[in-house]
Amino acid sequence: MIIGEILQTAEADGVTIKANGDKLTYSGDQAAVERWLPVLRERKAEIIFFLTADPEIDLDALYEHFSERAAIMEFDGGLSRECAERAAFEIVPGKYYGL
Repeated sequence: MIIGEILQTAEADGVTIKANGDKLTYSGDQAAVERWLPVLRERKAEIIFFLTADPEIDLDALYEHFSERAAIMEFDGGLSRECAERAAFEIVPGKYYGL
């Protein structure tokens, strides 16, 4: 699941997620927060990047580059979708935006 989908789905489940420096804060129904904690902990760096992205960065273009890289690594490289997304996250921001 891509970060935008994670945030939207968590919000629909009653969980609000915010970035505070290098930490994430969660609020909402305690049971829902507990259900989401494993995913939020595992994808913490990506979520913080997404939530704190510079407004000058074109997130649509970034998402397009990210999706393309992940698809290539998944279909041509034989990686699982999850592994391909993680690898793309490591490559795309720095390559295209100097981050």
